[in-house]
Amino acid sequence: MAKILILNGSPRKNGKTASLVKAFVEGAEASGNEVKNLYLQDMNIGGFRIYRVVPELDKITVYARHIFYDLLDNMIHSYKPSSAAVGASVVQTISSSCLSDHDFTFYSDLDSRAEDVAFENVNPVDALLGEGGVVEKYVGELTRDWWDVYVVQRVGLDSNVQIRQAKNLLGVSYDVDLTDVVTRIMPTGEDADGNVLYLPELFLDSPLIASYPHPKWIHLAVSEDKEVTSGDDQKTKAECYTAMREAAQAQFDAGCDMPTITLTVSFINCADTEEYQEYGFLQNIYLGDAVRVIAPRIGVWVSMRMTQYTYEGVHPDAGWRGAHHRPACGRYRQRAERSGHLLLYVERRPQPARECGARWPAYPGQAEGHPVPAARQRSQRRTDRPGRRRMTAALIS
Repeated sequence: MAKILILNGSPRKNGKTASLVKAFVEGAEASGNEVKNLYLQDMNIGGFRIYRVVPELDKITVYARHIFYDLLDNMIHSYKPSSAAVGASVVQTISSSCLSDHDFTFYSDLDSRAEDVAFENVNPVDALLGEGGVVEKYVGELTRDWWDVYVVQRVGLDSNVQIRQAKNLLGVSYDVDLTDVVTRIMPTGEDADGNVLYLPELFLDSPLIASYPHPKWIHLAVSEDKEVTSGDDQKTKAECYTAMREAAQAQFDAGCDMPTITLTVSFINCADTEEYQEYGFLQNIYLGDAVRVIAPRIGVWVSMRMTQYTYEGVHPDAGWRGAHHRPACGRYRQRAERSGHLLLYVERRPQPARECGARWPAYPGQAEGHPVPAARQRSQRRTDRPGRRRMTAALIS
């Protein structure tokens, strides 16, 4: 006897594909097999396209990624936004600058500006997420909902949900890393003869240097600090010293003298449990939402954002009891403030492998009249577009 999992991605729940699936199920069950039939449109897990299949004797491994990554196959020839252009207009121009037509709709509420931005012979994904891309230059975050792409100031909301030890906290990893800590900086420039220019005092110390067993040195080459004795752009040695000290201090201000703390949290979404059925709407959280994590045993009281969830069609420990989500907060990095408290900061560039087509609670600019996706309606409406394929698969174990 085999266990068979059917994933039906047809846009019409009771269409011809459903009839074929029904006939297959009846035949498989009549032969003594155990069959589970899942209709993907009801699961709201977004659209994914299979890009790699690895068959083995006892299993088939299928790799898929969000349909957003179809844009990896597109191309932007040349686009150089002006320094006066806001991020939202840059996002729209990236969409329209694609050399091949596509079915994606881009939304953005970015109102920031940036200089020295250029996209030449790159695909739209790199233009948005790559080095020097929109997310980095205009300080934004990205999320996807089927064919809708959102590059916004903030994904999700600040919720009042708490993740507590002995309540809904499954696990927490608290990683304190001193590898990159620097407490003593020796900046260098260049004198008029091209020789290395050192400070009279040679180095600068961090205010936190006494917090560590020994000084942690680094050499900081400040290439633009060169002594110039002739011409219109003269620069004295004293001015070079000042600039070198400022460059070293900027490193300390950025937190190079503090450890990097990575906190990874996994938890149960109370809204999915029987005990919270009546109050589930108060406990629901979505990608990007901030929650309060409280684990007194290891001294953790921080605010974090949900960055990923794992969707399991069949729980490995529960047979065929149905699909569930396993959400997680993390890998978010923290640095200790000089007062000794913890300050949470966000790595702005999203990590695409973590994002899984979220349910959309509220668009960040909804109050100002920005469009809000009706995910299910739109996914149904757009399935008739040219090039859109149904995805129905049967996994047998």
